[in-house]
Amino acid sequence: MPMTDSRRNLLILVALAVAGAIFTGAFSTTAGSLSAILNLAFAVLLVWFLIASYQRNSGTIAQMDATPRLVLQAAGLALIVVFITGTISFSFLPYPWFGWQSGHAGLFYGALILCGFGLWWSWQQRRSRW
Repeated sequence: MPMTDSRRNLLILVALAVAGAIFTGAFSTTAGSLSAILNLAFAVLLVWFLIASYQRNSGTIAQMDATPRLVLQAAGLALIVVFITGTISFSFLPYPWFGWQSGHAGLFYGALILCGFGLWWSWQQRRSRW
């Protein structure tokens, strides 16, 4: 199988996610700084990947019915917002999404899964009618 741009970009995202998971809290301050930089880089790459995918398929998306197109756009925006607010600490958020002590990790992962399902469902609607 040849390496396409999408596969290469997805592998870069996976590599950053794995590196972020490995370095989280393992080596004190340096690892914490590296983890924050990797989380920020992963968030930027996620946004870039979604925008590039949207631009590449804009003709197909424009021809979709209104409901699947709205679900696709809303799920993509929600995925970006949930991921960025979940992985980067903001002082104005009263409770962090992410973190095993916070108890909100299930909500965070549930929101990510729901956004991913929305993207998948709406993209499937362009080929088949459920």
